[in-house]
Amino acid sequence: MIITAIKFSSKNDSTTNAGYNLQTIKIENGWGYEILLGEKVFISQQNVPAIAGNHLFSTENDAKKVGELVLLKLQHKNSPTITKDDLAKLKINWK
Repeated sequence: MIITAIKFSSKNDSTTNAGYNLQTIKIENGWGYEILLGEKVFISQQNVPAIAGNHLFSTENDAKKVGELVLLKLQHKNSPTITKDDLAKLKINWK
């Protein structure tokens, strides 16, 4: 597996919330994301959540949208769990 990190971290970037930071990761044949807390990986999501099997995000943008939703849930002190309904609302495709 090849992982390349692309970090989104400007002070005005909506991907940084309460010490959490989002980065997308390029995986051989697709995309995933990681949520960092400080400099430590808090969540590493290399497959599309809520979907049976090992499906990767088709695009970096899809991985980023789901990661941003996870950040929002964490910011509101909710479970970061992603549902099939969440994926449908975000119009997420997978491989």
